[in-house]
Amino acid sequence: MKKFKEFVKNEVDVEFFCCVWAMTMIFLYGLELYLYGVKEVPFAIIFQMFLFSYPIAWFQKVLFRKDRKYSKLEVRIRSILWSLLPFLLIVAISVLFKWFEGYPLWMPLGFYGIMIFFFVCIWVLLQVLYEDETDQLNRYLQEFKGSKHAEGGLK
Repeated sequence: MKKFKEFVKNEVDVEFFCCVWAMTMIFLYGLELYLYGVKEVPFAIIFQMFLFSYPIAWFQKVLFRKDRKYSKLEVRIRSILWSLLPFLLIVAISVLFKWFEGYPLWMPLGFYGIMIFFFVCIWVLLQVLYEDETDQLNRYLQEFKGSKHAEGGLK
């Protein structure tokens, strides 16, 4: 049962990021099409963006497993991979499925530039949030230990 709970928890995390990546790509792609004068985003491209967001989110989840400790070098390498490999996959998929065929060069370059910037920004934001959460948990633990010492519960 514990493994099932862990799988479900991981799946929820992955589903969240899958939706974030897909919605970001769809919005950005749609905005670029709109700026170019096209009013519709083809369903096939929307489907592809959702479909490929799922393995991207799983890849990012697997890079930092909670049951492992990583050296500083491993963290740096994994942090780079967290943004770089999904970005490269998006470029490859967009070329393979011709998302920008027939459109000016500024569209794919803008899309790719914003996506890599977005991945890096989300990574930095997550690190700040996790660090704040860890600091808060440590403060709570210290307060709890202090209250137990005051009661004579811990020696």
